[in-house]
Amino acid sequence: MTKLLDWRWQEDSISWPLHGVVSDQLDSDPTMTLLVPTQQVLLTEATLPTRKMNKVQHALPYALEDDLTEDVEQIHFAMGDWKNDSNQLSVAVVDKSLMDTWLLRIKEVGLNPKQLQPDVFALPYVSNHWSVWIEEKRALVRTGEQSGFATEPENLAFLIDHAIKQSADIPEHIDVYTSESGLELILPEFSGEIEHHLLSQIELSELAQHFHVLPGINLLQSHYSQKEQLNKALRPWIPAAMVLAISLVLQMSLLISDAFQVRVQVSQLEDELLRVYLTAFPDDKNVRDPIGKMQSQLAALQGETTGSGFIPLMSTVGETLAKTQNMRLMQISYRTGVLELALEIDSVSALDQLKERLLATRVDVEIASADKRDELVEARLRIREQSS
Repeated sequence: MTKLLDWRWQEDSISWPLHGVVSDQLDSDPTMTLLVPTQQVLLTEATLPTRKMNKVQHALPYALEDDLTEDVEQIHFAMGDWKNDSNQLSVAVVDKSLMDTWLLRIKEVGLNPKQLQPDVFALPYVSNHWSVWIEEKRALVRTGEQSGFATEPENLAFLIDHAIKQSADIPEHIDVYTSESGLELILPEFSGEIEHHLLSQIELSELAQHFHVLPGINLLQSHYSQKEQLNKALRPWIPAAMVLAISLVLQMSLLISDAFQVRVQVSQLEDELLRVYLTAFPDDKNVRDPIGKMQSQLAALQGETTGSGFIPLMSTVGETLAKTQNMRLMQISYRTGVLELALEIDSVSALDQLKERLLATRVDVEIASADKRDELVEARLRIREQSS
């Protein structure tokens, strides 16, 4: 029976979504990663008496036996990394019958995966940050490079609070991602920052990009590693490395990456606007909303001005400057009708484009200097009102 799937092709830093019969669109031996539901995998740590691999593989099931309800002979143990210089090993635990079911379904669609990963490891990870992903009927929490868990949304706050109390590395920041407005994660005893990100949609399939940064624990080990060994032998002959995110949870979105990039850009623009505002109004010490304050001050001053001077000229070009990406204002000065800006921008062509946009606001613009420094261009612009 033909199986149509939603999936994602990724080559180097470029990825795009696809739909159809996966096996019809791949090379004979692709490199791919599949995501499986974290709620069916236990991510834990085991303290072992040795790091010698042949002894670890034998001792690992019995080191965790007391924490498990099933017979260790029916369970698959996948090893992660050792924690610092200790004898604590990150481990993923999953029922062998479930692994067999997953691999049978994978074989039915003609796939030969390099990795099988719990989908919690598709969430972003930054040191001292935890990431939380909330769907209608479940939530994922990534607490470390190789640690995390899944739960029902109604138990999320309780389990995160418990995990923080049990953790040796208490997070300073928790990022919460959801598409449901009004949802908040409230942790009364948490002293760090909780930041909520409301997305227009949530699709797990876009998160495969994070495997290039911090891979989690590959479940294709030990008894299940035959295909992995074959991929290693063939890897030198595969011209392009691909990562496919196909779910048993499937669907992915680049919105997470976009959210981080937009947040950084907004922060940079707010810093630049605050610097411009304090230059124009140095006596104002209480600036909580620089955009609103600038608009208010400009409106008041433009009602009093004759149409020339620093404030009208800055009002004319300010919006264009604020919308210019990868540009940083270093210094602003105004003397005898000339507004001089010292700035950093990413290229000479970007500088020329900025000049053209400023000219469109009906001012005269002169590039006084432009020097290439490392990967940036340091420039000085002189801006005057156009002669009538």
